[in-house]
This record gives sequence, structure tokens and C-alpha cells, in this order.
Amino acid sequence: MTFSLSISRSGDRTLLVRRADGRTVHIHSSYDPQWEAERTVEQLPADGRRGYIVCGAGLGYHIRRLLEVCPPQSLVFVIEPTARDSFRPLICQVFAADRWWQDRRLVWLVGPGLRELASIINKRAQTDGIRQLTLLQYFPVVCLYREFYDRFTASVFAKTEELMNLDYDYRRKAQIETFVNAWDNLPAIAAAPPIDGWRGRAAGRRAVVVGGGPSLDLDIEQLAASRDQFLVIAAGSAIGALHRAGIAPDFLVVVDPFAVNVGEVSQFLSDEVVLVVPYTAPRRLVAGHGGMTLFFRTPETSPAANVLDCVADNLPPAAELMASASVVVTAVDWALFLGCSDIALLGVDMAFPDGKSHATGVMAADYPTAGGQDGREAITVEGWQGEKIPSSTVFRELLHFFAEWFTIFSVKVVNCSRLGAKIDGIDNIRFEQWLAAIGAGDRLPR
Repeated sequence: MTFSLSISRSGDRTLLVRRADGRTVHIHSSYDPQWEAERTVEQLPADGRRGYIVCGAGLGYHIRRLLEVCPPQSLVFVIEPTARDSFRPLICQVFAADRWWQDRRLVWLVGPGLRELASIINKRAQTDGIRQLTLLQYFPVVCLYREFYDRFTASVFAKTEELMNLDYDYRRKAQIETFVNAWDNLPAIAAAPPIDGWRGRAAGRRAVVVGGGPSLDLDIEQLAASRDQFLVIAAGSAIGALHRAGIAPDFLVVVDPFAVNVGEVSQFLSDEVVLVVPYTAPRRLVAGHGGMTLFFRTPETSPAANVLDCVADNLPPAAELMASASVVVTAVDWALFLGCSDIALLGVDMAFPDGKSHATGVMAADYPTAGGQDGREAITVEGWQGEKIPSSTVFRELLHFFAEWFTIFSVKVVNCSRLGAKIDGIDNIRFEQWLAAIGAGDRLPR
């Protein structure tokens, strides 16, 4: 792939790309690049302390226009695949006179390290008080480096909202995705057995709710060896680690509506596993599962609820399960719904021990860790031995929620995620201790 400068009809420079197949395409309009840049930027919000993530620089006409209209307290992150593929030298050449590319609001970032990019974005966003990020994909460039930008939007942009506690203007996309999912899932919802029929079906049985945290690596062999003593409920992408250890869970709970998460679970999902999902679950995940699927409502199914209200009389009854910032919440609520007598949490770290975010085999391994990159005090939580371990604002809030929630019901919940955060109000014990107790027929003390 080679690049050459040419002149547009308006007199501005544009960029011609000759691809490996011999075809040539213009990166910017061959008629009027500045007019094109105005159209590209005009629909973007331009209020308050907002950050913009620009995927694809080209000659930067759209970036220059964005700097003209965005507030002075904004930041503009320009993402490029590698230093070798950077367009910045061409930008400096074309715009040598006005030097807009030296604007203090610009942050030039070069891949391919996704975690490093996420850390820098987090650091600058927190340091500058940015609370909203807006994505601008300049598709003529994105299409040239699609693999990198697809990984960036999937592994960084789509997932850092939870860990960094930022609003990425992702809400609109989420609403559209949940609406389409619910509509496409209607035939499967209508054909599925009523989830209400499962209420209390596992009364008196024990359950292990498995998250994908790093602690899972320490106990997964013991989990496999004692598999027949309890139900195994996998929370989202934790099924990858279970599959690696030869463990098929009884249930897989998935809440996230986005198709990018399908690959993290679908390849490990066998027909013997019961899939437990909301109406808004990824439609490809639902359609691709050959086993039983149970659908539940969440307290916030809207706008998908508007689709389902039209046909509610023809759908099986559906109970509500809790949904929160972590699929573990829904997995625990499912264990309660089943009537399980004792619940152990495994791999529910709520922290990043040794800088790790996930157990071995979990496909979300590029999930960025947070805390301390902004030059201020890192976000830490208390570990099992009273030590401070790195965490995130979302995990810290979840720990507060768990400490209150687990004390209001009679079922015994213990935390066996020994590398992770201590959960107040419940027992934090090793997995082998819990196994010894249930193996001896003990009901763990309440």
C-alpha cells in the first residue's frame, strides 16, 4: 500500500492510496476535503468537558475541523495503528503553515498495544476531568486498517466504560442493539420453556458461581475434581476458562447485548449447557445455541420492552432477574431463583491482582486494568489479608453493593476468590474449606 498527495478540485491537498491489488482510492474528497470534513463533524456533540476518540487520521481535515468547533477544555485522542503507518508526517507537511496539529488538546496515540492505549486515555481523561467520550471513526482510513480498529473498538472502546466509569456516548448504540436483539429473538423467546418453571428447582443444592477473575486459576483443578457436588453457574466469558479445564457448566448467564461478546462465549457453549439470558441477549448467541435457552426480563429492558409489549400475551411468563455492572450479579440472582441453599463465589475478584484482569482461557484478556495511571492515588480495595490491591471505581461500588445485598437473604454466600477483594459481611474462605464443609454434610454457619 502506497500513498501520494494530489490536488482536489477545490485546490486543497488530498491523499491517493494505491492498494496491493492495484486499485486506487482517495482518503479525502477529490472535490472539496474541507466541506467533507465539516459534514463529518457537524453531528458530533460539542459540549462541556468532552473527549473525542478519532480512529483514522488521514491528512486530518476532520481533526482540524473538530478542533475548530469543540470547547477549549476538550481533548481529542487520535488513534493510529503503528508508528510506521502514522499519517502525522504527511499532516505536518501539508499543514506546515497553520500548525494546528500542535494544538494542546490533541493527544496522538499509536498502537498496537490495546492495554497501553486504554491506560493513556484513562489517565488523560481523569487528569483533565473528562467524563464523556465520543467516538469518531473516519472510515476511509479505518477500512485500510480494519483489523486493528475493529480490535480497538471491541477490546478498548466498548469495554473501558465499565472499568473507567466513563460515558462513551455508547447509550444510543446500546439502545439500538437491544431493540434489534429483542425483535430478532422473538421466535426463540416464544418457543422457549417458561423460566418461571425453574423457580426453586434446585432447592437444597449448592452452587458455585464462577467469574472470570484471576483467582480462578488457583482453584479450577479442584473445581473440576469436585464437579459433581454442586451446580456450576458460569458468568459470561468465564466459560472460556471452564472449557479449558474440561468443565461444562450447568448454566451460562450472559447479559451484555453486544455482538462483540458472542465470540468470548459461543465457541465454548455446548448444547448440554442451559443458556440463561435476557430478551436483549445477542441474537447470534441465541440463534447459534442448540441447547435449552431460558429468557428473563430485567428491570431495565426498555426500549426492547416496547417491542415485546406488543406481543406479550403470546409469550411465556418471564421472571425478572437483577442486572448490574457485572454479570456476576445476575448469576447469583439465578442461583437464588433456583433455590440453592449455599453459594460459593469463585473467580469473582473485583480487583486486578498482579495487574491481571482475567483467568487463563478467558477471551476478554485484553480488558484494560485501571487504577493509578493518572498520577494520583490509585484506586485500591482491601484484599483477604488486609493488603491493598488495585481495582476500579466500578468494582469498588460492586463490593459495597455485595456487602449489603448478601446480608438480606437467608442463603449462605461465601467468597472463595482468594487473590481478589475481601467482601464485607460474608465469609471469605478458601475453596477447599468450603468443599470440606459441604462434603461433611455441614450447612455452613449463617
